[in-house]
Amino acid sequence: MEPASTEKLLEAFKILDPENKKYLTKEYFGKLMAEEGEPFTQEELEAMWPVAIDPITGNIPFTFYINQLKHKAKIYDIAEVIKEELAQAEREKGKKPQQTLF
Repeated sequence: MEPASTEKLLEAFKILDPENKKYLTKEYFGKLMAEEGEPFTQEELEAMWPVAIDPITGNIPFTFYINQLKHKAKIYDIAEVIKEELAQAEREKGKKPQQTLF
């Protein structure tokens, strides 16, 4: 199953925000995620909150959250490359440094 497009996600959030506040409360969004469609478990909700919730307001500004969701894969791809480079550096630690000619 393909992830929803940014436009589809924004459209869905707008339906959930008829007052056009541009955010959802944690309580409201959590209730929807736990009770509608394929319900999230409490553990899944707890894993989602740090990405979804604005730490200052305690709400979920959905345009920010959508951006977080869409960039998540890229961030993890970059992290995987860095992890691999660090592992390679550790493997090469025992080798003598290459001589460079200047």
